[in-house]
Amino acid sequence: MANRGTVASASSKLFLLSLLSPLAGILVEISLANTFGSTALIDAYRISFLLLMFGTQLFFGQLVTGVLVPLIADYSSRGKEQEGWQVAFSMAAAIVLITLPGVIFVVAKPEILQQLLGPGLGGEAALQAQLMLRFFAVIFVIYIWTGVINGLLHSYHVFWVQPVGQLMANVILVCLIILAGRNMQEWVFILGFGLASILSILFYVISIRNVAIRHSISLPACFYFKFSLIPYDVLKLAIPIIILIFATQWSTLVINRSLTDLSVGAVADYGYALKLQMLGSLLPLTLAIILFPRLASAASGKNIVTVAHLASRGIQWMLFISVPAAVIIFFVREPLVEMFYQHGEMSKAGIDRVSNFLGILSFVVPVAALNDLLFRVSYSMKNSLAPLGGQLIVAAGVTFLASIASSYTQEYGVIAAYVSLTWLAVIFLIVYLQHNYQLWHLRNSMRYLWCLVIAITMAAFVMEGCLLLVSMLGAHGFIGDILHVGVVTLSGIVTYLIIAGLLKMQEVSELVKWVLPLCQKTMRR
Repeated sequence: MANRGTVASASSKLFLLSLLSPLAGILVEISLANTFGSTALIDAYRISFLLLMFGTQLFFGQLVTGVLVPLIADYSSRGKEQEGWQVAFSMAAAIVLITLPGVIFVVAKPEILQQLLGPGLGGEAALQAQLMLRFFAVIFVIYIWTGVINGLLHSYHVFWVQPVGQLMANVILVCLIILAGRNMQEWVFILGFGLASILSILFYVISIRNVAIRHSISLPACFYFKFSLIPYDVLKLAIPIIILIFATQWSTLVINRSLTDLSVGAVADYGYALKLQMLGSLLPLTLAIILFPRLASAASGKNIVTVAHLASRGIQWMLFISVPAAVIIFFVREPLVEMFYQHGEMSKAGIDRVSNFLGILSFVVPVAALNDLLFRVSYSMKNSLAPLGGQLIVAAGVTFLASIASSYTQEYGVIAAYVSLTWLAVIFLIVYLQHNYQLWHLRNSMRYLWCLVIAITMAAFVMEGCLLLVSMLGAHGFIGDILHVGVVTLSGIVTYLIIAGLLKMQEVSELVKWVLPLCQKTMRR
C-alpha cells in the first residue's frame, strides 16, 4: 500500500485514540442496562436518538467529509485554500437556513415526528420521546457547524479531534446516568447531550483556529458568507449524498418502527447489540478515514493508478480485519453480552434477545467496513450516485420485507432481512465501481478471497474447540464470561494469523514489518 509506514502509523494511533470513545460508549450502554434495563424509556431514547444519529451521519459522515475532503483537495491543488474554506462555511450557513424550518417544526410539534419514528410507543414513553426530540432538534443545529469543521480538519489529516469529542460526550453521559439516571429519567439524556454539544463546539473552534494559523488561513474572512461561492460540482455531489443518508435513515426508521410494534424493549435491546457489533468495525473504519484524504488527493491529480492501488489494498485490509472480527463476535456473543450487560435491571430475557440480535448483526461487520471504504473511493472520484444506488436497494428491500419477516420470525426476521440486503448493496457497489473504474484485478482478488476463506475456516474450527473446552471446565459468572471471551478470541486470532502467514497473505508480512520495529522501539525505551 502506498505510504505504508505512514498509513500504518496514523491508523494505529487513531485506532488507539478511537478505541477509547467506543469503550466509553460501551460504558454508556452498560450504565443504561444497569440503571434502566429493557424498558420503555430506553425505547423512547433510542427512537429520539435517531434524530441525532441522522445529524451524525449527515455532518460527521457521508455529506461533509464526502464533499469537503475532495473539495479542499481540489482547491489546495490550485493554490486557493482560503476560497475553499469560504465555500465550506458558506455550505454550513446554507444548511442551517435549509434545516431551520424543520427544527422549528419539531420543537413545536414533536408528536408528529415521534409517531413517525416510533408508532408503537404509548403513554409516558411517547411523552418522554417527544420531550427529548424537542431538545435534540436544537442540538442538531450545533452538529452542522461541528461537522463542517470536522470535515476541514480531516482535509488536513487532523483526525484526533472527532474521537476526543465523542469520548468527552460519552464520559459526560455515563457520569450523569450513574449519578442521577433513576431520578432524572429522560432529562439525563437532554442534559448530557446538551452539555456535550456546547463543550464540543468550543473544542472544535479551538482546533480549527490552530489549523488556520498553521496554514495562513484568515478564519474571520471565512465567515463572510456568500452562497454564490458554492460550486455547481459541490451541489451535484452533495444532493445524491443527502438522498443516500435519507435512504439509510429510512432503513433504520423502518426497523425501529417494526420493533416498537412487536414488543416493549425490543428497540432497547437492538441498540445494546448494535453497540457491541460496532466494536468489530472500529479498526477498518479507522483505516478508511486515514486513506480518504490520500484517495481524494490522488483522484484530484488524475492519478488513477494510485487510486486503484489504494482501493485494492484497502479492500484486502478491510476483509483481513473485519471477517475474523465478525466470526469472533459470533462465537462469543453470549458470554460477551452477559459480561457487559447482565447487571442491575437487565433481565435474563433481555440478555437472550441481545445475544440473538448480536449473532445476526455480526454478519454486518465486514459490510460496514467495505461500505465505508467503497463510499470514500466513490466520493474521491466525485461520484455519489453509486453509494446512493446501494442504499436505495437496502431502503426499498427493508420497506418491502420488514412486515413479511416480522410476521414469520418476529424481530429476528426483521434484522436478518436487513443484514441480507446490506450484503446485496455492497456487492452492487463493488460491481459498479469495477465496471466504471477497473480498480481491482479479478484473478488476484479471487486468490485472496480463497486464502481468506481457508484461514478463517481453520480459525473457526479452533474457536469452536476452545469454546467447548472452556465450557467443559465449568466456568460460570463474570469470570467465566471473561475466560470464554479471552480464550476463544486469542485462539482464533493466533490460528488465523498462522494460517494466513502460511498462505503468504501480504497483510501478515506487512503486519510483522510494522509490529517488529514498534516492539524494538518500545523495548529500547
